Amino acid sequence: MSTKLLVSRLLELIQLPTEEFNPKIVQWIESFETIPQNEVQSPCVNDLKNEMQTESIESICTTLVQGYIAGFTLHEHDKSMQIFTLVLQHFLQKNTSLQQVEKLIFSVAFYGRIHQRIELDDYLTALSECNLLCFVNEDFALTYELRAFIHSQMHQDYESSLRDYKKVIQYVPDNEELYWNCGVMLENLERWEEAIEYYEQCLEKKPSHENSILAIVSLEEKLGKSREEIRNRIQQYLPDNFQDQSIQTKLQNYL
Repeated sequence: MSTKLLVSRLLELIQLPTEEFNPKIVQWIESFETIPQNEVQSPCVNDLKNEMQTESIESICTTLVQGYIAGFTLHEHDKSMQIFTLVLQHFLQKNTSLQQVEKLIFSVAFYGRIHQRIELDDYLTALSECNLLCFVNEDFALTYELRAFIHSQMHQDYESSLRDYKKVIQYVPDNEELYWNCGVMLENLERWEEAIEYYEQCLEKKPSHENSILAIVSLEEKLGKSREEIRNRIQQYLPDNFQDQSIQTKLQNYL
C-alpha cells in the first residue's frame, strides 16, 4: 500500500462519525504491520519538519503516516516517537481549541507515540499519557485498549484492565480479540464462568478461534464438569479443520 493511499484513507476516516471511525481506524493502523519492509524507506525527520511547515491537514497526515511506517512497519521506535511528537507539537502550539478533525489526528498521533513507549518498555510514561489522551478525547477507543494492556502488564491489575477492554467493546463490538482479552482477565481473576461467557462470545465473532475452545475446556474442568458435559458444551464450536495440532490433541479426549 502506497504512502499516498494511506494518507488518502486517513483523510477519509477523520471525516467519519465516531461509531464508524473507531472500528476503521483499527484496520488502518493494523495495515502498517502487514507492509513489507522492503517496500518502504526510513523517514527523514528533517524532511518531515519542512513538510509540516505548510500546516495543511494533508501534510500533517503525511507526517503521521511516516510515523506509523517508522514505528509499526520498520520498528524504528525512537524515530517514530520523534515524528509523532512533531505532529503533537503542531497542535499543542495552537492557541485555540481543537476542531473535531484536528482532535482525531492528534489522537491517532498520540496513540502512535504511546504504542512506541510500550515497545520500549516505558510503561509508566505510557500509562500517564494514556490517561491524558482519555481526558482529551474520551471517545478514542484504542486508548482504552492500550491502557488495559498496561494495567495487566505493569501491576497485574486485571480488574482495571477488564474495565478498559469492556469500554473498547462499546466502540468496536465486532473485534473478537477484545472478548478473548476480557476472558483472559476474568480467568486471572478466577471468575471462571464469566470468562467462559466471553470466550464463547469470541467464538461467535470468530468460530475458528481455537484457543477459546481450549480455554473453555480448561475452565469447565476446573468447574468440575463431566467429560460428557464438556463435550456437549464445546461440540457447537468445533471448527471444520484444526490449525493447531496441540489443541486438536487436547480435544480428542472429549470427542
